[in-house]
Parts: sequence; structure tokens; C-alpha cells
Amino acid sequence: MGVMGKGLWYGALGGGWPSNVSAGLPVEMREIACLALSICRVLEIEDDEEGQVAMACAILNHMRDYGHDEGGNGGAAARVGTSSEAGRLPWRAFAIACLVVSGDMADPTDGATHFHRHTDDPEWARAATPKALIGNYIYYALSD
Repeated sequence: MGVMGKGLWYGALGGGWPSNVSAGLPVEMREIACLALSICRVLEIEDDEEGQVAMACAILNHMRDYGHDEGGNGGAAARVGTSSEAGRLPWRAFAIACLVVSGDMADPTDGATHFHRHTDDPEWARAATPKALIGNYIYYALSD
């Protein structure tokens, strides 16, 4: 799976965040809401806390560098299965989003905006700068 390939990629969350919920929120709260929605997908594929925070930071960096829309797009999409812990995911995702957006959690990816599994070799990664290897994922910043 890669950010621009199969499975994970930035920009297509599917359902998105309901615009009637986010419309009246301040920018920071909209950012937290969008990031939390993306992190819900991350929690389904990454069970390591360090990996969850790293993905959240990369998603936030991507949102800030490349933008996101009111529909919640701009985060990482993933193939999401059913989980016995599905009821806890939104709250855990919201907590991680608050820590990352507030800056209370350091960015272990050093500003990365893209990532992929270390077993993949997406073409876009050849022109990107590796920033970190955390868990099963390599994090990158795209070259300008």
C-alpha cells in the first residue's frame, strides 16, 4: 500500500466529514475534526501507538501543505474492516488529533507529508526525501 497507490493515499476518505457539523467550527476545530476522521482509518491499520502518532503527524502535515476540504478529505484513506473496538476509535482518534494539532505531541516524522509500507516501492517515493522509518512505514517529504 502506498500514499499514491493501493490502499492508503491522501485525498479520498470516502464519506467525509458532514459539512453541517464542521461549517460553524473555528479553523483549528475543523482541522481536528478532519484529522480525527482520518485517524479513525489509521487506527484500523496501525496498532502501534508510535505508528499512529507518526501517521497522524504526516496526515496533518499533508493537510497543511496541500489543503483539505470541508468534506473531511485530505487525510489518509484505508481499507477499513470491522473492528471489535470500533466504538472506541472515534474517541482515541479525537485524542490523538488534539495532541497533534495543538503541538503537544512532537512530530516523529520530521515534517513528512507522505508514507508507504516499507515493503512497497511506489514510483513517487524515488523523487522524495526520506524522513523517518517508524514501524512498517517509511515517511517522506516531497521535493519541490
